[in-house]
Amino acid sequence: MRAQVLDRSLICPVCPGETIDQSQADLAIQMRSLVREKLQSGEREEEILDFFVDRYGKSVLSQPPTSGFNLVVWVVPPIALVG
Repeated sequence: MRAQVLDRSLICPVCPGETIDQSQADLAIQMRSLVREKLQSGEREEEILDFFVDRYGKSVLSQPPTSGFNLVVWVVPPIALVG
């Protein structure tokens, strides 16, 4: 279950718009396998996400962080909708 949550939290670098749980690309399959290996070795979810961010950048996250400039992504749409 933890692996599936992480799979939905990571975007496939070669399939824009698809998380690694949706993608059938070789890289996504390898990433899913790596997520499971890291969980079995005792790594926390945050450590695993940080590992992938270090390698692929923040764009690998399916949800942008809610800090810094990315806070605009979380704040502007609701304000625009209300306006």
